[in-house]
Amino acid sequence: MRNFAIEKSGFGDLMKNSNSIILIEERGVTLIELLASIVLISIILMTFFTVFFQSATTHKTAEEIQDATYLAQTEMEAVYSSSISTSFNGSKNAILSLGYTFINDSNKELIFEKTLDTSMYARIRFQKDEIKPNMNHVIVEIVEKNAVRAKMETILLWRDESE
Repeated sequence: MRNFAIEKSGFGDLMKNSNSIILIEERGVTLIELLASIVLISIILMTFFTVFFQSATTHKTAEEIQDATYLAQTEMEAVYSSSISTSFNGSKNAILSLGYTFINDSNKELIFEKTLDTSMYARIRFQKDEIKPNMNHVIVEIVEKNAVRAKMETILLWRDESE
């Protein structure tokens, strides 16, 4: 039976037995260590890129919604401004003067539309109030590719005929 003793040196481990000294050098990394580090780095990078791309998509969607909401607010303010200076009987002409096209007139609502750009348009619906004839429930919708991107609602009281 041989006795081995391992000593640490600057060049690796020395294995000594009674007859000879064997030098075990530890230079470099094994293939398994290399593959494990590559897998670990890949997992970390995939997680980072997934979060990064999801954040970019969310930012783009939020920006589109914000732009559509701004357009809806602008159109609502234009309608409100018309309601201050126009009586209910002149409301249809007031909306037409804002660049809208008359689409539909039913017993309960009037619908107008205006093209904003090649893929987006504004739709205004006036729902008539049964109790107060010069009051409308106004709905402004910004539509893009047949999907409503923003919607605002208010109740407008048109200028009274006697004023």
